[in-house]
Amino acid sequence: MTVPAWLKGAAPALTLLGLAAVILGGLTLSAPEPSKSPEPPPPLAISGTEAAPGTHAPRLRLYGAVETRQHSTLRAQVTADIRAIHVAPGQRVDAGAVLITLDDREAQLTVARAEATLKAAEARRALLETTARALKARAAEEAGLLALAERRWARTQQLHRQGMLSDSERDSVETALREARLRHSQNQEAVDRIPFQQAEGDAAVADAAAQRALAQRALESHVVRAPFPGPVESLAVGLGERVSGGAALLTLSDESALEVRATVASARYHALSEALAQGERLQANAQLGGQALALTLTRLAGQQRADGTAFDAYFSFGSTVPPGAEGQNLRLDLALPAVPNSVVLPATAVFDQRRIYRVVDGQLEALPAQILGDGPGAGGLDELVVQVPGLTPGDAVMTSQHPRAAPGLRVEITQEPATPTA
Repeated sequence: MTVPAWLKGAAPALTLLGLAAVILGGLTLSAPEPSKSPEPPPPLAISGTEAAPGTHAPRLRLYGAVETRQHSTLRAQVTADIRAIHVAPGQRVDAGAVLITLDDREAQLTVARAEATLKAAEARRALLETTARALKARAAEEAGLLALAERRWARTQQLHRQGMLSDSERDSVETALREARLRHSQNQEAVDRIPFQQAEGDAAVADAAAQRALAQRALESHVVRAPFPGPVESLAVGLGERVSGGAALLTLSDESALEVRATVASARYHALSEALAQGERLQANAQLGGQALALTLTRLAGQQRADGTAFDAYFSFGSTVPPGAEGQNLRLDLALPAVPNSVVLPATAVFDQRRIYRVVDGQLEALPAQILGDGPGAGGLDELVVQVPGLTPGDAVMTSQHPRAAPGLRVEITQEPATPTA
């Protein structure tokens, strides 16, 4: 085909125009379409419950151990040889059980000597009583003789004045009267000494009896008995060893003074101490070896532990303590005083131990929460008793422990918690 001359001169320009058109068309086809606004994400599906504030009694689940308030080291009261050891460390004994026997031969001789001294004192007192009876009888006889001598003296004086008796005869009667008076005075003096002699004899008998009692007690102290029931913790002597008075023999744990020491978080100290100060008897339940135990909170430790996070609480037993309970670990369920304006929520509703989320207009709102204790935990779901300022009856509370939970997050309650809250 023949190309016109004018077109041949315009070929380069047309080629450039065509190339530009192709590039422009390509750019037009590859340009992005105008952007559209992204749609918001759907609300987070959560579980929730309806708040019902009221008066609730929280409970504390505690862990403690059975221990005794008293550990006694029994000591020798006399110097003697160890003749027999009847127990071993770890062995439980009853009150009054024989633990150690000491050689008592010397003590038996001391008791025999004290018995002889007592019998001698009693014999002297008996002899004094016999002598006293004789003295009193003699004094009565002498009193009669004195009365007779005085009557004779009166007649003698009358006859002497009448000249019927000589002076020598009168003097003889007067001498007899003086002698009668002297004998009567001596006998009366002996009778007057009788009460003092009897008191001295009684004192001698009492002293001898006391010496015998001391000797008997020393003899009995050669048998070391358990003052209370409990396990033997340790022995400090061996068979045949000679011990002196005051030497340690063994250590015994007092089973009758058992109590439970439990660890409680410091945040509970104020509530528990206030309840004790008001005379409330806070009760706790526990299990030991299949036996149900009733416990009562009796006192709190005077200071917190070194780390400041906990303190010790002590519980007394309200029922018989099973043998071998000392050293056993227990889980306690302590009932606390009821608190008004509190609410029971699933444990999953409380975040970081200090806040909950209320659902308002489809969004989360954070509220501060104070945990007062555990709830009943019905159906195996743990529950907490909490105080939440500003929470009103009927408020929807989030019960899902979702990591995205934050104030303002859009949520939708799609399911109820596994068990209803109180």
